Amino acid sequence: MKKPVFSIVIPTYNRADLVVYAIQSVLRQTFDDYEIVVCDNYSTDNTAKAVGQFKDSRIKYVRTPQHFVIADNWEFSRKHANGQLVLMMSDDDALVSTALEKVYGEHQRHGAELIFSQIADYRDTGFPGPERNILDCPPFSGNIRILNPDELIDPLFSFKDFKFNMHPSGFFFARTIGDLTAHRSGRFFQTNGVEFFAWPVAAVLSNKIVHIDLPLVICGRTKKSWGSNLRFCNPGRKKIKKFIDDVEKIRKSAPLTNFTMCNLIAEGILTAQKYFPKEF
Repeated sequence: MKKPVFSIVIPTYNRADLVVYAIQSVLRQTFDDYEIVVCDNYSTDNTAKAVGQFKDSRIKYVRTPQHFVIADNWEFSRKHANGQLVLMMSDDDALVSTALEKVYGEHQRHGAELIFSQIADYRDTGFPGPERNILDCPPFSGNIRILNPDELIDPLFSFKDFKFNMHPSGFFFARTIGDLTAHRSGRFFQTNGVEFFAWPVAAVLSNKIVHIDLPLVICGRTKKSWGSNLRFCNPGRKKIKKFIDDVEKIRKSAPLTNFTMCNLIAEGILTAQKYFPKEF
């Protein structure tokens, strides 16, 4: 059976009301050679029924055997992808209709194995903050640029001068890169901040990295969204604890044990350095 060009992998947990919009945004693409892999992290809501309403053979529903912490769920999800290029898309995000067409064009043009874009933010009507129902679009030039890996990696090691949005939903990677990383280090998604291990490693292993300076992804900010609650709002200690309880508690590389953005970055890049000492 012919493998699709893209695997759009959507890990989800108890967000039946949101994941349908993520799926719909993929089904509206102008490029149609893809599969959608919805990975249900042992939800207790009607996620299976919500996904089942879509009668499209390109949609594959899988379910974890138990509830996994974030990194474990992402690795489980990734293993079900069959496409040449993989996108791990959050279940509260969406693709603009031409996203796959544009990414495929640059992949064909440059043979890039890591392609990423700008990201717009949408704060929906349930956003736990004052700026509800607002789309925040960053400045963009439309330029396509081949990057040196250091342009992506150096700001992470220095904790400053971040030029690019590292949100996972903006990154397409070659499935072979994910498999190679897993072969060498045990898995592709290693740490709580999945992007801070996976993207630096993918950058040093890829033959080319392409940045598309266009917002091809809309990041959803909702009352259920991780980033919205932990970065932009203060939903209270009880709700914060509920979010943090869904991550790995043991820090394998970072010297600090608290749950902060700096520690997420440190854990990712130090783990990458541990498994790939020659590259880093």
